[in-house]
This record gives sequence, structure tokens and C-alpha cells, in this order.
Amino acid sequence: MNQALPEGFLLHGKKPYTVIKPLHSGGFGITYLVEGEVMDGHISLKGRYTIKEFFPSKIGIREAYMQVTVAAADRELFNQAKRNFLDEANILHSLNHEAIVPVNEVFEQNNTVYYVMKYLGDTSLYQYLSRRGGFLPEEEAVALIDALADAVKYLHSKDILHLDIKPDNVMMCREDGNLYPVLIDFGQAFFPKSKHAVGGYSEGYSPLELKSPGVTPLPAADIYALAATLCFLLTGQAPEDASTLTKYKIYKMLPEQISEYCAEAVVRALAARPMDRFATVDDFIAALHGRGGEHSRREGKVTDPVVHPDGFPVKPVLYAALGVVLALLAWQFWPSGKDNKPINPDNPEGQQQVVQEPAVHQPAVQQPAVQQPAAVTQPAVTQPAVQQPAAVTSSSSSSASSTSVSSTPTTGTLRFSYGVWKGGIRNGKPHGEGRMTFTREHQVEGCQAVPKAGYYIEGFCENGILSQGNLFDENGQEIEYFIR
Repeated sequence: MNQALPEGFLLHGKKPYTVIKPLHSGGFGITYLVEGEVMDGHISLKGRYTIKEFFPSKIGIREAYMQVTVAAADRELFNQAKRNFLDEANILHSLNHEAIVPVNEVFEQNNTVYYVMKYLGDTSLYQYLSRRGGFLPEEEAVALIDALADAVKYLHSKDILHLDIKPDNVMMCREDGNLYPVLIDFGQAFFPKSKHAVGGYSEGYSPLELKSPGVTPLPAADIYALAATLCFLLTGQAPEDASTLTKYKIYKMLPEQISEYCAEAVVRALAARPMDRFATVDDFIAALHGRGGEHSRREGKVTDPVVHPDGFPVKPVLYAALGVVLALLAWQFWPSGKDNKPINPDNPEGQQQVVQEPAVHQPAVQQPAVQQPAAVTQPAVTQPAVQQPAAVTSSSSSSASSTSVSSTPTTGTLRFSYGVWKGGIRNGKPHGEGRMTFTREHQVEGCQAVPKAGYYIEGFCENGILSQGNLFDENGQEIEYFIR
């Protein structure tokens, strides 16, 4: 910071400010810690503030008496950037939100522009997390993101995008015993009415579109940064750069103990394309708390489809709720043969949520041979894409079949603690052709490779058992074909 103002230099706003030391230097400004005199009645008190000075580091020159100048060839560029900085300062001066650093005044001196902000201490969110052991539990991490998201929502209502949300640009402040985050550094902020282009990119926290010159950013860019900051709070590290980030890598870095809806909200908010993310901050926060659909129904609105890890939408169908409950009850009390084990032997209850779509007739599926007084062998029926396993004789009686919730296969989605099944369903269990997409590492009997988050199996399920199919990695490369 050899171009910074020296210690003890006097700046003249509505009152004099004495420079204590420079705090930070960026591409278009230098930030200082200063001291100013505050009157409490007739008593003079010393107060500390932060002042940001417009100083373009690549072209700026500090001359005698601390004046800021540039070469003649850069004068037009300097003047335009200075006007943009002044616009930024005046807009920030008009904002009023507890989680946004307040700007007290704006003034000009030394052939440049300054704005005065409240001094927020020296503990950034990055430093705070280090002192807390490197990561936070989900409840506390989400609460901090809630507070920041409210500030971002306020900015968006003013047509302002911050575009540089990250742990270093969030200060942790304490007032009246309460600890709360405050968003700072609006040097990359985008004001649609201004003429300056988007500039700046923070690896791990910026979405890929901010690398494109001339791009007009959307609110989804700030939502990406909020989700990336949440990843940092939960794990102690930022996600990979947007150019290499994948769903598999996001699932792999997130702690296994966080809620499924929180993980899914983060995955969607970090999507590569802006249109695949949440459209608004409210949508993102609702999804983080697992209440997106409920809120919309209470307000009489249509719930947006929820995008799951393998990319397909699940459309909630209200009239399927009763069928879901009956299917679960039937599965709970249905007498099963020795081969009818649940897909996840560590979690006999299996799915956490069932979303079943209206019945759709599937190609004929071979049914297990039923033990009759006179043995009858049913002919094998060939499936369209996947070879049908050999017939299995079941000990269940024909009378039990008549009490089934529905012997007609349907198509829909079943969600488990380790993955999502999309395909045939019968009696509340996967049955028939479909795809199982894994959201975490999980062993499948008969499969030599262990599927990881992002891997998927396209194959055939029989009464809840993955019988055979092809295992693919997250890039769609086939790993192996297995038969149980």
C-alpha cells in the first residue's frame, strides 16, 4: 500500500478525520481506519470510522499534497470510473439495513472521492469461523445465511447486485450482546442504471457467468455466492471454482449429517446455469428450511417443481397423498419372502418421502410364480431393455395378493436416505425399470464397485430389490453391468 495516505493525514468531511492506518487496498480503492470527533452534547468524543478512497491502482498516481492524478491518456477512463464510484457511494448512502454497512457521508478531496462508513471491528466471517473450530453446525450456519440473505433481498429490491459475497466481505459485529453479520465492500456491485461493466471474480464464490465480458448479471449470481458461503460455514472450505464444480463434488464436500433439504438447496443454488438456480432469495431460503411448497400453498400459489440431484423435476400431486399412506402401510405389514429385502439393509424403513405420479401402464412384468396346490410354472416375460431375472417362487398366498394396495405398476419417484429412484413403483416399492441416482456412497449387493454420490444405476427392481442393471459414474461413463 505504498500509494496509501500516510498516518496522521487529515481528511475533511462534515468533520475532520485523521488517518490511523490503511486497512485494505483493491483495484479501485483504498480503505482506511480513521478517527473523528463526535459531540455528545457539549462533550467531545473520539469515534472510529472506515473511509474508502477512490484510487484506481493500475493508473492512479499519488502526487504532492496527496493529490490523485493519472496520465493524459488515462484521464477519460479515470473520470468515468470516478463518476461510477461517486454513484456507488451515493446509492450506498441511501441504503438502510442492519446487515449492510451504513455510509454516513460522501465528500470529495484530493481530486478524488471518499465515503465514510461505520467501523465494524476487525473480525470477518472468515476469521470468526477459524476461531469457532473451522466449521459450524447446520442450524447456526443457516441462521447466518438467513441474515445475509435478508440484506441481499433488500439490495435486489433496489435493483442492486452485490456480486462479491464471500466470508472476507462479511464482518461479524456484536451489539447489546447479539452477534450478527454485516455485508461490506460494494466495489464490484452492479447498478443497472450505471454504465460500468461487471468486473471482478472470486474463485469458489463467483458463478461462471461473471467471467464473461459484457454480461448482464441476474440475482441468481448473488444466490450462488450465498450458497458457496454456506458451504464454507458447513465445511471450512469454499467450493471448487465454478468452471470445475459438479454435483458430485458438492455432495462429496457437504457433511453427511446435514438435512437432505439443505443439501438439495445448496446443490441447486450452485448450478452452473443461472436459470437452473433459484429465481429469488426467498425461494432459496425457503428451500434451505424445507418449507418451499408449504409456504406457497398457504399463500394460494402454485409450488415450483423441486429439482433433485439427478436433474429431473418432481411434481407434487395432492390426490396421491392418500395412496402414498396406504402404500406405506401395505409395505409395513405385507408378508414377504426371504428374497424381499429392502434396498438399504441399514435402513429397513427406506424412503423418507414418496411422490407418486398418476398410474401409467408399464410393459408386462414377470410376476413371481405363486405356490398353488397343483404346481404351475409361468412362462418368462422379456423386458424391453433389461433382461428379466429368473422366476422366483414366493411363499405368499394368492389371497394376500388380493389385499395389495395396487398390483398395477405405476411410475413415480421414491426418495431414500442415500438416493432417488425414478421409475416403476408397485406397493410403495421400486418395481420394474428405472434409475437409482445416489446422493451419497452406498453399497449395492451384487455390484463390485461402490456407487458414490452422483453415480446412478439404470436397471430393474423387483419388489424393492435392485436385481440387475448398469452402473454409471456422474459423467455417464459405464462402470459395470451386474446381476444380483
